[in-house]
Amino acid sequence: MLSTALISASLLALATITIAQDFPAGYTGCYTFPASGQPTGLNPAEFNLPHNNRAPHAFFWYTIDPTNEEVAIPNCRYSYPPPPIDTWKHGDATGDCIVEAVGDSYGSYLTRPTHEFTGCYDLIDSSSPAAFPVNSPEDCLSTCPTSTSNLRYTVIQVDQSNNWSCRCITDVTDILPFPETVLIDCDIGAYFIYRYTSTVTPSQAVRKRLHQRRNLSGGKKEMISVLLD
Repeated sequence: MLSTALISASLLALATITIAQDFPAGYTGCYTFPASGQPTGLNPAEFNLPHNNRAPHAFFWYTIDPTNEEVAIPNCRYSYPPPPIDTWKHGDATGDCIVEAVGDSYGSYLTRPTHEFTGCYDLIDSSSPAAFPVNSPEDCLSTCPTSTSNLRYTVIQVDQSNNWSCRCITDVTDILPFPETVLIDCDIGAYFIYRYTSTVTPSQAVRKRLHQRRNLSGGKKEMISVLLD
């Protein structure tokens, strides 16, 4: 998590800023802002439907307080459609969205995930099942639970042409242990690995992060709680 001082210094230096998410369970990718501005969707503050009626996707990003550049303001929106897949951009190994200026990209999350994102890695076992094409990360995560018995992991990749592929893993030995595999940026060629649980709590990782780390701003805890709880 960036301190407010680091955010300020990074802005002044025009440096790359990383906003930490800490393995959020429902993470499906980072996306570039639309040309029209910030992501659109239902504002959680005005969207008080019960949990089971919640929109399936949530978008989360930071902007800088125009009155105080040392304060990062959390923003979120619910969405029924997923983000446009052609706006996908790389994130870091744990699902953080790497941005060149605060507010140019956002994280997308499933609000009721059946998988727990475990990071992006450089290798899986060579004997793992063959990959098959899918249209998006969400497509893969919804396909494996319905097509594969005894599902343990789902593995997603994207290639240089932005073609997505999917593997439904039933043998845990296909997922290599450290140091046989290491975390790498969630980028072209990386293995996005999700552990299938069927009952994963959407905000597990966020709650852990909030317990361990201080907020960037006073409203952050409340914003994430509304977004994913």
